[in-house]
Amino acid sequence: MKINKAEAINEIVENFKWEKVHKAMEALEWTWMDSEGKTPSLGSLFKCAIDLLHRAYDGAEENQSDWMIATGGFHARAFVDEETKEVIELRLAFEVCSWEHYK
Repeated sequence: MKINKAEAINEIVENFKWEKVHKAMEALEWTWMDSEGKTPSLGSLFKCAIDLLHRAYDGAEENQSDWMIATGGFHARAFVDEETKEVIELRLAFEVCSWEHYK
């Protein structure tokens, strides 16, 4: 069943641990190109993440396939049901480090 984009984004925004991400970024002295050498503000984090969520959802809907977009440590993913080709899940993560190996 297709999820409502606005409801999904609102739920993510309300439940995501923004302060935890901000504290991690401060501890790592994490900056963004446009943050003038400082850790981005909570407002900047919200804005970036919400934009990514919209873009992930729209990309999945337009392409009728799973879609992921990432920047600044954030990863937004939208998942599509293979049969109905509708967006069924929207996810936001903040990643500090990862490693993958494929064969």
